[in-house]
Order: sequence, then C-alpha cells, then structure tokens
Amino acid sequence: MRLRFDIKGIDCPHCALKLEKMIKDEFENAVINFAASSLIIDANDSLLEDDVLKIASDIAVSFDSNVKISLRD
Repeated sequence: MRLRFDIKGIDCPHCALKLEKMIKDEFENAVINFAASSLIIDANDSLLEDDVLKIASDIAVSFDSNVKISLRD
C-alpha cells in the first residue's frame, strides 16, 4: 500500500535524506520530497494506516523532536 503524508520541521535537504533512509529501513520504500514537504511510504498491506503513521512519526521524533508527520488528505 502507498500512503502519502505531510512532513514538517525538516530544515535542510541533507537532513531529509538522512531521515528518509531511517524511515526506508522500516518499510518497503520511503521518499521525502523536501520542497513539497511530503513523505510517501510503500508499506506492507498487512499494516494499518495508523500503524505506518506511528512508526514513521516515532522515527522522525527520534531524529529531531521538531519533525511532525501527518496523513495527507
């Protein structure tokens, strides 16, 4: 399943790449678009949207407490 999120609080493209790698390690794939403030995660279909959001948010907060991820409408 592919989920799209808004991501706020990332200060630079280099930091976005570091965080992207950390998130990608937990899922099938993850891409942060720094300019668009978006995160796309390809996750196993057995996971619920809320589980994916929680895992990604926990990783983001461990990277930088100012980073916030929310499900894009």
